[in-house]
Amino acid sequence: LIDCDVTPYIPNGWKIKNHRKGGEIEFDPSQVQFYQSDRQRSGGSVVLKVLIAETNGKRRGNACILDHLLANTNLIPEAWKTNENGSTRFIYFVDTEYSSDEDGDVCVRCLYWSDGQWFWSYSYLNYDVDAQDVVFILAS
Repeated sequence: LIDCDVTPYIPNGWKIKNHRKGGEIEFDPSQVQFYQSDRQRSGGSVVLKVLIAETNGKRRGNACILDHLLANTNLIPEAWKTNENGSTRFIYFVDTEYSSDEDGDVCVRCLYWSDGQWFWSYSYLNYDVDAQDVVFILAS
């Protein structure tokens, strides 16, 4: 079980801006969907905050799930490493928002595969994302 109500990892110098609790979930990769906008699927890009807005009303993942997966990488399916085009996939856990700089710009963390292991990174909400970027959604 993953407790999505606890405070997730906070990188040094960052603060949590918004953390939408999600209760306890039993992780089942078959119940995970990756959301992309039509624009991304057709080869374009979209601003991350617009992509997130498109997922309102869906059961999105927060950083507690990301932290759990990084601590238990054996749970992450092989297929999550790349998208259909073979590009590295960046999986965003958007229900935890951070402020990572003095300007207060808001960002969300993501999971990705590189050099034989899983890592986390982040992107600011006002940045563009493309075909390799997805939002983590739990099936209802």
